[in-house]
Amino acid sequence: MNLSEFFEKYPDEASCVEAFKNKRLELGVVCHKCGCTEHYFRKTDYKFECKKCHSRKSLRAGTVMEQTNLPFRY
Repeated sequence: MNLSEFFEKYPDEASCVEAFKNKRLELGVVCHKCGCTEHYFRKTDYKFECKKCHSRKSLRAGTVMEQTNLPFRY
């Protein structure tokens, strides 16, 4: 995918976040504390919250964007 195709497919930040979230869910999100695989997604801070122990994991965790506050489209 080239740059123009990327911007066409993800025209705004919300569409990019949604695609990123769906990819993470497809790969599976596992709680780092209890190992549970069921989570809520918090749109306010882009974090997955474990349904069992309520610990949170950032959407960016484990990616090259882990320690950044850059927009997802970057």
